[in-house]
Amino acid sequence: FDILFDAYKKVYKDMAEVVVLLQDIEKLEEEIDKIEWHLKERLFKNEEEELAMKILKKDFIGKICNISDRIEDASDSLEIIVVKRKV
Repeated sequence: FDILFDAYKKVYKDMAEVVVLLQDIEKLEEEIDKIEWHLKERLFKNEEEELAMKILKKDFIGKICNISDRIEDASDSLEIIVVKRKV
């Protein structure tokens, strides 16, 4: 979230820095997606865990990862602002 907020504060001051920050957000979100996938894979390979608990944990992981998805969505909106300012 800090990177997104920094990008927002700089949108009218340093467009080049905003672009770099938005790219950083994209990379971080991709990394979080990979982590999410690995966590869910590991969770469902665990044969000792009850199915109900696996489902609860899967949902919890998904909700946490949705935060990064929303941040990426916001950064996409900010990217549109950057593009429009360049035109």
